[in-house]
Amino acid sequence: MNRKRFYPNNRRSKPVLPLNDNSLISQEIFDECEKLKQKILSLSNGKSEIWLYRQELLDQYNQLILFNLDYAIEK
Repeated sequence: MNRKRFYPNNRRSKPVLPLNDNSLISQEIFDECEKLKQKILSLSNGKSEIWLYRQELLDQYNQLILFNLDYAIEK
């Protein structure tokens, strides 16, 4: 009986590659998330706009996770 041998995942030990298009797009999404987060923190709690910004922030985070999970985990 031949069993397939599983080798350890050395993915994290590989050198960091230069930025590619996916990383640039991920960085843009992350920057937009940071701007939205600062906007939410600057508003007072009673404003109804906070709900809209929070929903947009959640959508941006979801987009970042779906687009580039490794980048999202690093950040």
